[in-house]
Amino acid sequence: MLTSAPDKDNNEQEVEASGVVSTQTSETDPTSSEEVCDGKGKPRRHRRVRLDGELFRGVAEASKRGIHPVIRYPIPGGPLCYSFEYLRKTSRGHLVYSCSGCKRNGRTTSVAVMNGSNLVGDPVLLPHVCLPRKNVQDQVTRMVYKSCQEIAKDKRFAHLKPKELWMNIADKVHCNEAAGEAERDEMLLHFYRKGYESRRQPIARAVRRLRNTHIGMDIVPQEQASSPDSSANIQHTSDESNSPLNSDLVLAMVATQTSKTVSASSEGVCNTKDEPRRHRRVRLDGELFRGVAEASKRGIHPVIRYPIPGGSLCYSFEYLRKTSRGHLVYSCSGCKRNGRTTSVAVINGSNLVGDPVLLPHVCLPRKNVEDQVTRMVYKSCQEIVKDERLACLKPKELWMNIADKVRCNEAAGEAERDEMLFHFYRKGYESRRKPIARAARRLRNTHVGMDNVQQKHASSPDSSANIQHASDEMHIYRSSET
Repeated sequence: MLTSAPDKDNNEQEVEASGVVSTQTSETDPTSSEEVCDGKGKPRRHRRVRLDGELFRGVAEASKRGIHPVIRYPIPGGPLCYSFEYLRKTSRGHLVYSCSGCKRNGRTTSVAVMNGSNLVGDPVLLPHVCLPRKNVQDQVTRMVYKSCQEIAKDKRFAHLKPKELWMNIADKVHCNEAAGEAERDEMLLHFYRKGYESRRQPIARAVRRLRNTHIGMDIVPQEQASSPDSSANIQHTSDESNSPLNSDLVLAMVATQTSKTVSASSEGVCNTKDEPRRHRRVRLDGELFRGVAEASKRGIHPVIRYPIPGGSLCYSFEYLRKTSRGHLVYSCSGCKRNGRTTSVAVINGSNLVGDPVLLPHVCLPRKNVEDQVTRMVYKSCQEIVKDERLACLKPKELWMNIADKVRCNEAAGEAERDEMLFHFYRKGYESRRKPIARAARRLRNTHVGMDNVQQKHASSPDSSANIQHASDEMHIYRSSET
């Protein structure tokens, strides 16, 4: 048995004793195969955590699996935070949490938690090997986890598609009253930043868990335990009914009832073919707000850009449909990218019915000059397709011509023109190369046939006609060389 000198304090005794124990454990080999298999000779060790000290209040949030909460600690005086997830429970009942960011980097940075969400000791001073995360970004992630757990429990969501549920979560973020206006806008930015695809898998997984509920002798859902006439499908339940015969009987009754429900619902689906497609109603009376008609990407219908008064932001609306009475309906371009149709009526070319800012948007407004530059590039690409004189130019030369148009834009002021040039050059030539090269290819690869003879092929340089006779069956050219 090892003893320490009497003049050493308790801390030195603990350090010396722990060092001796670790040395003895590492040098001692198991004496039998049973000790190797069972691992009884080497108890699992945990790092000690501090149980006394100042308490720092955190916020309990939903975790990914929903078993134990996650403690989020916002760092005072900044927009960053640390999040801690459940690690273990000590023999005395204390909860130990570990930093989520450090865990992703392969390190366990643990801290004790008391009274639900109070962290023992300053979490910022822990030996982290990770960088803190943005507070609003973590809030959005936890809100999605909580919503997915609610989806898996609520049977009313079973018939909804994952994209509809994603839009419902977006409404929750948009109507979050606990956050301020600026914080809510930043949360929406993080929610919509990577689109629907970044949130699709956890939402679809929650829907599958809801739909694929296992039915057995121990679990029979309430909606399948009774018939539509309120008569019970299960006439008798007891401990003896676990025999194979009774089990098959109960499951057969449940399957029969389920098949009836499915067949009835399939008839309802088949009968919906005769119903006309429904559109959301738009407001046709009200104050008119003047927008600006700009070029669209395809060049078929114009895009209406509405600059928000008193600021540098705008909303852009693209063509959606035409009503039976001839009214034009446009939808917000930003909301469309996020999977939502926010529609508004357009009268007299570019006048929007009702204030476009008050519409139920699920997107953030775009910078005015940035949208102007994008529309100017679209318009220039459409002009390239129509102008045969530009067929000999390379895409980079055409890009430089568009830059000259932005630089010589007289309608914009000097400060606005400089900002437009900044947005045009920000990502360089590569960001604009594809649409310009596509327009140049459309111009060069124009097909010439019996039904389509361009003007430059129909006449010679001396203005004499190459085609002497043209009909649906025959063309007579001036010479064989032509």
